[in-house]
Amino acid sequence: LLYPAKIRRDVTLPTGDTVSSVFTPEGAYMTGSLGTVELDPADKERIEASAMRIPLSLLKTRQDPLFRASTGGPLLPGTPGDLLFVRIGSKETELFLDAEGRIVQVSYVGTNAFDASKTERIRVVYSDFRTVTGLSYPFASDAWTGDEKASAVRLDSIRVNEAVPADLFRTPGRSPGPTPTPTFR
Repeated sequence: LLYPAKIRRDVTLPTGDTVSSVFTPEGAYMTGSLGTVELDPADKERIEASAMRIPLSLLKTRQDPLFRASTGGPLLPGTPGDLLFVRIGSKETELFLDAEGRIVQVSYVGTNAFDASKTERIRVVYSDFRTVTGLSYPFASDAWTGDEKASAVRLDSIRVNEAVPADLFRTPGRSPGPTPTPTFR
């Protein structure tokens, strides 16, 4: 994530191929060994909404005039299972905190990962916390759509506040002819 509005996600598939999804204010596309495909506005909107639910994004938006946070009671340091409700505009997200005050789960109602016509409870569980530049970051996350596991992400490294090459978000030329879109499950 390059705040305030650029997202790039590189995924290495079991075949060894890498597929990159890039979202900028100018547009959104997916590129890989099969070519480049521009994503439609609905896909771009869905990915941006998902990125806004990443804990760092939620914390960065606390300056937004529509940001509201509340709890069922006082947040007590060292008390496991504290729950924080965050609302930005009409979107509400539940953050579950552990005894160290780290966000260990994010939960919200969103689009089903397997059927875009349905909405379900989405949960992302964070684990494998490590300290980077003095802050604790989760290096593992598992996402659930309803009762079905949608993804498992494991990070090798996290780099904070490093310079990002400008061409990392440059839109490549569109592939000639129709380009097959890889299916993710």
